[in-house]
Amino acid sequence: KIQAIIWFLEAGGQEALITDPENIGRALRGETGTRVVP
Repeated sequence: KIQAIIWFLEAGGQEALITDPENIGRALRGETGTRVVP
């Protein structure tokens, strides 16, 4: 999963979000999860 995020960011992605399905709404609101930026 981490390698996929690295590839995504290297290809021009601006941000990746790591969370679980139960918390996707909270993660999208910035309340939980891990955000990875270049």
